[in-house]
Amino acid sequence: MVLSKNDILYRCEHQNLIENYCQDNIQTCSYDLRMGSQYYYATHISDDTVKIGSLQKGEILKIPPDAICYVITEESVNMPSDLTASISLPLKLIKCGVMLAAQPPYDPGYHGKTIALLHNLSNETVKIKYGQHILNIVFTKLSRPVEEYQKYKGDYQELTDLKDFCQEVRVGAVFELRQKLMKWTERFNKAVPNILSAISVALAILTLVVGIPSVVNTWNPSSYPEFFINERENTLTIFMDGQCYEIDLKQDESQPEN
Repeated sequence: MVLSKNDILYRCEHQNLIENYCQDNIQTCSYDLRMGSQYYYATHISDDTVKIGSLQKGEILKIPPDAICYVITEESVNMPSDLTASISLPLKLIKCGVMLAAQPPYDPGYHGKTIALLHNLSNETVKIKYGQHILNIVFTKLSRPVEEYQKYKGDYQELTDLKDFCQEVRVGAVFELRQKLMKWTERFNKAVPNILSAISVALAILTLVVGIPSVVNTWNPSSYPEFFINERENTLTIFMDGQCYEIDLKQDESQPEN
């Protein structure tokens, strides 16, 4: 049996079912959990430490396209022995292209805040304001209460700090691919002048050696320049008419990225 609005309110008032609850957030058969003060997502694929972000009243969390983000709720729940619960996303976030990672239901006896993993599947930044409705929680009554020894006693009991949950760097695969493509696109764009210069030099050499008419008469598709990028050495190699021209792409890496 799913708890109704009156049942949720009664348990909040008499059994402390939801700590720091807002009565306006109690819906017909659910409660609207709010965005808390902490979040985590990796901003660079080279990150080697977990950096927990924080929000204050009026501040906004901005989740980049394709990124995964861990969020924590403002409220804590105190699950009694006769209840379980599950969470889902509000329609507002679903419309923005956000997906909620599946997670198990709350065990009876759990005390603490709720942590959820959100994945921004859209091509735009998703904005979530501190205190905004981010999750729906539905409470379901068990057929019979569990015994004391069956209550939750796991590692995340009394969880109130995102640092205790997020201890390893996590980057979404699509987000990582997007960053790599942007990085190499930027490097290639910076190297375009050098590439054109190398081609001009090659053509000039051919002109001096065999003459322009000869080049025109003997040109065939197989003589078109071929390019090869060595990611490990950060070099661009151009093969043209049996000649090899190498360009160092590392010359612009000392410049700070925007």
